[in-house]
Amino acid sequence: MTALSRQLERMHPDLEIRVPIRITQAELDERIWMSLTTPLVAQLSERNPDRVTYRVYLKDEPVSQTHDPKNLGYHFGTVATDGPELVAWVEERLVLER
Repeated sequence: MTALSRQLERMHPDLEIRVPIRITQAELDERIWMSLTTPLVAQLSERNPDRVTYRVYLKDEPVSQTHDPKNLGYHFGTVATDGPELVAWVEERLVLER
């Protein structure tokens, strides 16, 4: 087994998640394609019902642009856009987990 194969095996999504996670994706992101993220979320959710939240920014939703929209565009812009929503999600989890 190659080193790459071993690393990929360790990264396989068929694992138990013990805490809630949130995955955010912009439909227009050209660095991380939604066609890859969506199946990953489905696999994680199947094994971990009620632990995975998936937030998709659709192409008609505004996403912040970075200082380099051509190269970084929606990928890093999603981080800035999602900040307030993510903070609210974390706060809600903190209240629920007490």
